[in-house]
Amino acid sequence: GKTAMFAAAAEMLKRQLPSARILYVTHTERLVRQSAKEFKKFLPHRNITQFGGGVRDPSGTDIVVATVATLHRNVKELTKTGWFKTFSAILFDEVHHASSNSSEEVLSRVVAYYRFGASDSVRQDDPVSHMKIVGHFGSIRHHIEPLALILEGRLAAPHIYVVDERSWQNKFSDTTHQAEPETPAWALLG
Repeated sequence: GKTAMFAAAAEMLKRQLPSARILYVTHTERLVRQSAKEFKKFLPHRNITQFGGGVRDPSGTDIVVATVATLHRNVKELTKTGWFKTFSAILFDEVHHASSNSSEEVLSRVVAYYRFGASDSVRQDDPVSHMKIVGHFGSIRHHIEPLALILEGRLAAPHIYVVDERSWQNKFSDTTHQAEPETPAWALLG
């Protein structure tokens, strides 16, 4: 869902500003490969390249899909060439990672006016991290409660697994398999 939303945002921006160049950032090699593939499927008419996930092509004229690690590893070279200044927009998947030191170093160099982030967490439990995210991407514009999507079958149900090691014998024997009402617990699987 997030990739489709980001692709729609990218397309809307490109229609308003045809010369806009967009940087899509994610945190893992697997996600950069998956996202690049999805972007090419959603936006086949756009020039999309991958910078990370085993591919080193930062030349995309419309969208560059990259990992934070690849950008951070090449930050000096990309800053020196002015590459970070070529983007009108940044799309940041798993924006809760935006408060990390490597992400902050990259984000401080990207001069993009349009900034979109999506995540399952905005780190509100950590005020410093939360304010860093808000500082880079602005205030939280929309929040989607996952329960309705889970019930509709549009989002995977979360599972919590408790590993019962032999040395833990009876350690959780007093734990029920029902979540107590008005607690943050979802469920405890047997």
